Amino acid sequence: MANEPITDLVTTHGSRLPASTDLDDIIKAVATSRPELENLSQDQLYAIARAAVVDELKADFRRRVMAERVNWAAETDAFLSDCRSPKTADAYRRALLRLASWLQHKSLTHADLVPRLADDFIRDQRAGRGDADTHRLTISACSAFYTFLERRYDEVRNPFRGTRARPPATWPTATIPSTSEIELMIKESPGPLGAAIRIMAETGLRVGALIPLTIRQDGSFHTNTKGKRFESPDPMPARALDAIRKAGLDSRRPFADLPGTSPVVWLKVNLIRLAKRLHKQGLLQAPFSAHDLRHYYAECNKACGMHWLQSRLGHASLAITERYLRNTLGERVVVSGPASQMAAIDTGH
Repeated sequence: MANEPITDLVTTHGSRLPASTDLDDIIKAVATSRPELENLSQDQLYAIARAAVVDELKADFRRRVMAERVNWAAETDAFLSDCRSPKTADAYRRALLRLASWLQHKSLTHADLVPRLADDFIRDQRAGRGDADTHRLTISACSAFYTFLERRYDEVRNPFRGTRARPPATWPTATIPSTSEIELMIKESPGPLGAAIRIMAETGLRVGALIPLTIRQDGSFHTNTKGKRFESPDPMPARALDAIRKAGLDSRRPFADLPGTSPVVWLKVNLIRLAKRLHKQGLLQAPFSAHDLRHYYAECNKACGMHWLQSRLGHASLAITERYLRNTLGERVVVSGPASQMAAIDTGH
C-alpha cells in the first residue's frame, strides 16, 4: 500500500531530472519529502527508482515511434476531408497550422504534445492576437484532430481533452426578429423575396438551400445545403406554400429561375437592402440578414428540444444548435447585436 504513492512521487520528480542523473540523486531528491521511504530497504528504493526511469524511457520511446510512424501531413488531409463544408475545412486548417508553427518554434513534434504542453500552447494563444472565440475555435480544431487520430492509432491520446486553460465563450446576445417584424418584411417585399423570407422563417433553411429546393406534390421537400443533401423530416408549411403560390413561382422549384448570375447573392442583397431601409425608418430593431431568420426559427421552436432543432437546422454538432439558443440558455453576454454578427467564426451555419 505504501509503495503506490512513492512510485507516483518518484515518477513525478524523476521526470524533471536530466537523463544522466544517477539513481542515488533521484532517491535523494524525494527522500526528504516522504516519511514512508524510511520503511523501505535500499534495494526497494532502487527498484522503485529504476521502474520510474524505465517507465519514463518507455513513454519517450513510444512518442518517438509514433512520431516516425504517423504521416502527419497525410493524416491532416484525411481529417480535413471529413469536414462538411469548405469553410469548416479552411478554419480547421488554419488552426492546425497555428499548432504546427508553435511546435516548430518549441522544437517539438506532434507526438511530443502531452497535456502540459497542450495547456502551454493554449496559454500562448490566449496571450497573442485574436479574441477568445477565435482561440476557442483553434483549440476545438486541434482537439478534434487528436480525437480523430485516437481512432486510428492506439498510441495517440488527445492532450487537449479536459483542459482548464480554454478561454470562456463570449457569444453575443442575439437580436432576433420578432414575428411582427417578419410579417412586415414579407409585406414589404412581394414576389420571390417575400416567399423566400416566409420559407426561411417557417423552415429554418439557409438562403443557399433555396435555389436547389424541390417540393413534391405531397408537400415533402429536399434540397442541398452546404454541399450535403437535406431531406426534411417535415412537409413544407402551408403558409410557405401559399407564399409561393401568391408570388407566382413554380410550385416544384420555386427559386430555380431567379434573376442574376447568382440567385443566392440576389436574395441576400435584396433582403439586406430591405432590412436596412426598414431599420432606417425605425420599423425594425436591427438590419437583419438571412441568417437571422434561422435564429428566429430556432427561437420559435425551442420547446421541441435541442436534437429536434439540430435535425431541422442541419447542424453537424449540437454545440452549434446551442449557440442559436444562447439567449435562452443564458450564455455569458458581453455585447449585443443582430444574430448574424457573431463574435467569432461560426463554422456550422
